[in-house]
Amino acid sequence: MAVSGTRLTVVQQVTRSAGFRGRPLAVTGRGLQGKSLRAADVIPLPSLSVARAYGLEIQTPSGLVLDNRDLVGKTAEQVDALATQVDAIGNLSASRAPEIPIPETVRFDSTPYIFTMGADDLGYSKPTRGITITRPFGIGKYEVTVAEFRAFVDATNYEITGQGAEQLTVRLADTSKDRHPVTFVHYDDTVAYTQWLSEKTGRRFRLPTEAEGEFVAAGTEGRKFPWGDEFDPSRLHSRSSGTTPVDQYQSGATPDSVFDLAGNVWEWRKDFWADSYDPSKTQDPTGPEQGTTRVLRGGSFYGEDADNFRSANRYDFDPSSRHDDYGFRVAEDLG
Repeated sequence: MAVSGTRLTVVQQVTRSAGFRGRPLAVTGRGLQGKSLRAADVIPLPSLSVARAYGLEIQTPSGLVLDNRDLVGKTAEQVDALATQVDAIGNLSASRAPEIPIPETVRFDSTPYIFTMGADDLGYSKPTRGITITRPFGIGKYEVTVAEFRAFVDATNYEITGQGAEQLTVRLADTSKDRHPVTFVHYDDTVAYTQWLSEKTGRRFRLPTEAEGEFVAAGTEGRKFPWGDEFDPSRLHSRSSGTTPVDQYQSGATPDSVFDLAGNVWEWRKDFWADSYDPSKTQDPTGPEQGTTRVLRGGSFYGEDADNFRSANRYDFDPSSRHDDYGFRVAEDLG
């Protein structure tokens, strides 16, 4: 059986085999995910509630699976009765609507929006030009959190591989950071997440384009920073060594209440990178058609200089790279 709680080193599970019928048990070994359990691998738990945070599962005699959403608050005797009932009626979890944490979005559907994109005093943000956004869209109010990304990994058994994979796994295991932005995600991770979220919700999620993100940060009035034209380090998370909760810096939000467009973590954008803008692309630009690196925006907790956090500032990196200050937020096609 597939074991849930993939973010844990010690995977929690209940089994009704090997003489342990109706008793809550815990897997005590390491590296047991996906493997058959032995009696020696399990010990009794004092109650099912002890394992609420551990992706608890029970396998019924016929092989059907219940998880902690079915089991929380029930005694061992109640679990035993429920397991018997489920064997008769089918997998309860399969018939229940999935509980998916959906990132909150802010809608921009009063198109068209016209603003000036770029800054001639920033090295790679030239030339400035007028941009028109004609397509209504939504953008994440917050950066995607550890809890939101973990739900995707757990639901899909998403394989985390390559450089930084161990650090991402550790990040997802730390439930104390559930409201912090997920980090150590590379570009393909973010695309996989938005595709899964779209399939599960019937909505059209994706990454923001550079133009959309800059418009939300700068507005039609051309703010230098998401909150205004004067740099104020108290409005963002910078000059530090780690992340903060995504809703901590309310004073740094845009007038439309989009948080952390400056600071906390760099955010992947949909666009390929170019060292300068194509001045001919002024309507719903999406960047070059091909390239070797992808755009990052917003600056991170490591940053110190005010220019790092400008609405127009941009950066690029290898899309297969994971770093402790790289994250993302979602966008959504509307209409």
